Parts: sequence; structure tokens; C-alpha cells
Amino acid sequence: MSYRIFYDSSLAGNPYFEKIMENARAHSIPARPLEKYIKGGKNIIISENKGDFIKKCPGTRDFICCDYYIIDLIFNCPLGCSYCFLNAYSESGDIIIYTNLDRLFEEISALENSSKGPYRIGTGEYSDSLCLDFLTGYSLELVNFFSGMKKGILELKTKTAETRWIEKIKHPGNTVVSWSLNTPKIIDSEEGASASLAERLEAAALCSGKGFMAGFHFDPVMVYPGWEEEYRQVVKDLAGAVPAGRTAWISIGTLRFSPAWKDAMKDRFKNAQLLYEDFVLCPDGKMRYQKKIRLDIYGKMLQYINEILGPVPVYLCMEPPYIWKKLPSCGAGKAPGFSFGIRRKGSNNLLSR
Repeated sequence: MSYRIFYDSSLAGNPYFEKIMENARAHSIPARPLEKYIKGGKNIIISENKGDFIKKCPGTRDFICCDYYIIDLIFNCPLGCSYCFLNAYSESGDIIIYTNLDRLFEEISALENSSKGPYRIGTGEYSDSLCLDFLTGYSLELVNFFSGMKKGILELKTKTAETRWIEKIKHPGNTVVSWSLNTPKIIDSEEGASASLAERLEAAALCSGKGFMAGFHFDPVMVYPGWEEEYRQVVKDLAGAVPAGRTAWISIGTLRFSPAWKDAMKDRFKNAQLLYEDFVLCPDGKMRYQKKIRLDIYGKMLQYINEILGPVPVYLCMEPPYIWKKLPSCGAGKAPGFSFGIRRKGSNNLLSR
């Protein structure tokens, strides 16, 4: 790993910071105080989060939201996917890791004890949930903390095949480990340092074998010659890797981006032709495939899932009600409406619809 670590010297004695430093030394990652910060290159900055850790998913008016909560624990991601919205957020590419987990746990407890009903919450919005776990060890902390929750389900979302942390978990509790899936063509050309499809599915099989429920996100689905059969094959590969009944949910979304990002994305995409399909500006200010193309994508993906995987909770990511209404198997224009049941020891029933 070619990153350098810069840290706030006031963190000395913080157990999470000390663990990161111990792991950094084990991996020969150079570290120095933040006062000696060198701008440019690949940097990891260790600090405290001065704001709120928990945020609502930034849904858009008139678009159906899955009522998701986001944990802002790590900002930025080293995987380098060409289409990632984070590319527009950070000019330096620095990764920030927060260490004041005690306050995060206080915020989670407040949410748990509020009048809010069952909720999903995840760490995979501002960074990959597992790609830096070899350094932080945060997954073990979070899984263990959520094992005592009565309403909350934690989602760890990744494009890696990181599974070393699983061996330390005594019971998966209320955690779903999820993988973003795509075709090998898209993974190879647009998903940077991410794990291959085979590696991700092997990791998913291992996790499900250890008692975890698995989630999968086909997002973004992209249109190119032969996409239909290639995405169908991904669903078949998924069915062959994860036993029936071990999939908690599947989401489907299509390529979307801000008009201002398009020129920058042309430089990042290895297959820039992917950006020259029929995109239209939608009410939320994002460019998407035309409605008929999106409906074709969702209809075919739902067909593959229903035929190959059978009954699985499926929802669409960032789509308006009129798209949902055209797809009865995703509900009649309503939010996913998962009814979460907390899995206890000896039970495999994590959730129902």
C-alpha cells in the first residue's frame, strides 16, 4: 500500500488510534504528525469527527428513498471506480479516518432508543466498508456493537474480498455483508482496484457459510453490446455461490451522474463510449438513461433474479414512483418497506417482507 499516514498528535492514548498505528507498523506504512502534512500524493489522515456521524441517506424529492442511514466513519476510497460520486468531492484524494468511535456508539444508541422503528444503517456511502479494515479493524467493533441492537441492522457494503475479520466474529448478529456486483467487463474497465467478480462471490459464500446474510447491489447497471446476457450470467454466478435463502436483499440502479461531472468522467472511464448512450436530465439534477431504457434494464434484471434466484426482496435505487409502478415485483410505487426481524442465536430469520 503506497499511502502515507498523517495523524493528529492529540489522539495519543485513543485505543482506536493506537490500533491503527499498530497495524500501520505491521504493514510498513509510514506515519507522521499532521503538522508535517505533505499535500499531494496518497495520504490517510487520522482525526476526530467534529460533526455528526449518522446522517440520513441523501435522497431526492420526488424520488423514492429506502429510508437508509449512513455512518460517516471514513471519507474517501482508494478503489478508484471511474463512476464514483466521490471523484467530485475531493481534489486531493486524501482519505480521512475518524477515531472517536465512542461518540459514534452514543449516536447509534440514541437512534436505537428513539421512537424510530426498525432501521438499516451502513458505512459504505463515503468509502468502501471493508477495504481499509486491515488498518482500522472497525468491522469487528461495529458487528459486535450491533449484536446488542433490537431495531437496527448494520450493512457493510464492499467491492473487496476482505474476509480476514470474519474469523474473529463469534456471532453475526444483526449485520448484513453486501457486495456491489457488476459484469467482469465493467469491473475490469471501470472499477479500479476492486476485487474480481469471482473473488467477491467467493467472499460472499464464505460470509454466508459463517452465518451472515448477504446483500447484493447491481448498481450501476450499464448498457453496452451484450449487456443483457452478461448481467444474466452474473445472476447465475450469484445463485451458484450463495445458498438459497441467504440473500437479505438486492438493489438495482443504473448509471447516473451530475452534468458537471461528465467531462471529468470521460477522462476516468476506460470505455468512454458508455457515456454516450441516451442520457436525459432528471428532476434531481442527475443524468440518467431515458425512461424506456431504464425500464428495459429493470424489467430484464428482475426477470433474471426471479427466474434464477426465486423470491428475494428487491428494490430500486434512486428512482421516481412512476418507474416503480411499471415494475409490480418492486411494489406499486412504494418505498421498499422492509419489515426487519432481528435474528437471534439459532435463527436464520433476519428479515421478512
